[in-house]
Amino acid sequence: MLILIVGLGSMGRRRIRNLRELGMSAPVGFDLREDRRQSAAAEYGIATVGSLESLEERPDVVIVSTSPQSHLPALEWAASIGAHAFVEASVSGREEARRMRQIATASPTVMVPSCTMRYFRGPARVRDLVASGAVGRPLLLTHHVGQWLPDWHPWESIDSYYVSNRETGGAREIVPFEFTWLNEVFGQPRAVSCRRGRISDLPADIDDHYHSVVEYPGGMTAAVTIEVLSRPVATREFRLVGTEGVLRFSGQRGLLEMETTGSGEIILAEDLSQGSAAPGYIYPETPYVDEMRDFLGSVAAGEPARFPNDFERDERVLALLNDLEDMSR
Repeated sequence: MLILIVGLGSMGRRRIRNLRELGMSAPVGFDLREDRRQSAAAEYGIATVGSLESLEERPDVVIVSTSPQSHLPALEWAASIGAHAFVEASVSGREEARRMRQIATASPTVMVPSCTMRYFRGPARVRDLVASGAVGRPLLLTHHVGQWLPDWHPWESIDSYYVSNRETGGAREIVPFEFTWLNEVFGQPRAVSCRRGRISDLPADIDDHYHSVVEYPGGMTAAVTIEVLSRPVATREFRLVGTEGVLRFSGQRGLLEMETTGSGEIILAEDLSQGSAAPGYIYPETPYVDEMRDFLGSVAAGEPARFPNDFERDERVLALLNDLEDMSR
């Protein structure tokens, strides 16, 4: 099976490492930038090309790890050659999201969007505990995620890649990244309000924070804050109040805790660590490896439904992002 990595930046290189961890044969890498091709070839020993026309063999699988504005044309190309496709988390407008869903639905191959956060231990345990009714009916949720934007790619300036673009800016990209797993746990919400803007001195014309309020089925209100301002360490703090207790997890402490009515004490405390991050990266490798394993399993079985996300769900998440932004104007 020939795998093509489209885009040899930060995420493309991570996916090469994922495939190595899974014992897959070396992929071919494509990038328009010669420096990235040379760097990936030297570090990982893979063959690279600077144009799709120069590929000597049609790939069976395409992993799209480009900047978000290139996701749609890359998916269209994969569909045109009959390849399976995996697309990194996208942030796009309504029309682009609709078009990607249409392409994937019409394709006889497996075409799925990323949903990496569901593979992190914190969100996975929240999903299981909420489904089991451990804290009763969910009532109120606060969720705060923040990262210092220059920490994403410490080896280059933020104005040299997509996070400085208003349409694909760092905070805007994280909003659907988080709501993808939140909606899996709690259902599809309706937008209530949103405040966003630029309050930092970051050298980019982007919104550096989103304060959003949504209402989930059953009446639970969620206040979700996304920002690219947190330093010296990233922020990930989740707190859910239910009719029978409180569930919370902290990314900084790597800990999940639960208290239930009548106990008066913490009755559950779990370590959420999942290994270490590669040099220059914020998140550990394990969730990305697990996600890639599930995608390749879906490809081997020829069953898109085996993967826990699809472009229809992605379209709904991106519609929520657009609804929130409409409210903020």
